[in-house]
Amino acid sequence: MSQSDPVIEAYKRHVDRSLIRESLRRSIEQRLEALIQLQEFAEELRRTGRASGAR
Repeated sequence: MSQSDPVIEAYKRHVDRSLIRESLRRSIEQRLEALIQLQEFAEELRRTGRASGAR
């Protein structure tokens, strides 16, 4: 029986595994589409931040 690494165990407490399982249920295409949407949203936030800073 192998011992678990205390550092890994500390990180695991803060990981929502339900989100990982939900992602793994999706197809590769669905995961890529979600990533694209997230990137588009992040870019929109950047543009909005720049525009509000220019005022």
